[in-house]
Amino acid sequence: MLSNPVSKKQKMNVLVVGLAYQWVKSLMPEGTEISVLEALQQIPDEPYFFSRGQIRTNSYTFKWFRKRIKKVLRKTKKPIMSVTLYEVMNA
Repeated sequence: MLSNPVSKKQKMNVLVVGLAYQWVKSLMPEGTEISVLEALQQIPDEPYFFSRGQIRTNSYTFKWFRKRIKKVLRKTKKPIMSVTLYEVMNA
């Protein structure tokens, strides 16, 4: 990961990976240690699925996190790096 993201896209990428890691870690039992790479392997690979003849975004993929972050940013007008997992889940 980038230590100091500069552009808006870099900040978004760092935030998406961080929130995805937090989400996977929240599903694990208390006290369980998991590395970032192991956690990110648990994220679904396919960004889309078909349902009733429509293509839809698969839940909890990087694309899904990105869309939800953008939704939070439109509503709250906050800086990108201040978005939390709670806000993304409730967007």
